[in-house]
Amino acid sequence: MIKLTKFENSDISQLISWIPDARFALQWAGPKYEFHNLKENIQSALCESQKPNPTIFLFNAYCSDCNKTVGHIQLLQINVEKKEGRIGKVLICDKYRGNGYGIKMVEELCKFSFNHVLLDRLTLAVYDFNTIAIKAYEKIGFKKLHFIKNATIYAGENWNSFEMELSKAKTI
Repeated sequence: MIKLTKFENSDISQLISWIPDARFALQWAGPKYEFHNLKENIQSALCESQKPNPTIFLFNAYCSDCNKTVGHIQLLQINVEKKEGRIGKVLICDKYRGNGYGIKMVEELCKFSFNHVLLDRLTLAVYDFNTIAIKAYEKIGFKKLHFIKNATIYAGENWNSFEMELSKAKTI
């Protein structure tokens, strides 16, 4: 069973230990978090999450079956007026992948977003080569909205992405 728990400053070093290099950091977090500044980037997001009416929430994914934190996820770009938010920074620790934890973690964040933050729509971006994640998001109910060619360039490679969405109405 996966439960989302509040991400704390003391969790930063564990999260960083799951990110082996700059390429992986970019795939995980997009260009906003720089590999050489991960600690500072995460601390800044955590600070933002602790303000009144935050526009971001950071979570650990805790597995009660194995009694371990197995992942990390964020709800960001929260716009309460438009009732929209964005899922990002989704990561399952390498040694826990392939157990369905990612799907459970995203489902839990969707429930939190729709039932507690009272959002009606969630979006996310995923690189097109991350086929496992795309299949997981589609299994949850996310639909592809657009294909973005050359969304990111890394070491001379052009990375394409999909913008995806899930509406609360589609989950009921």
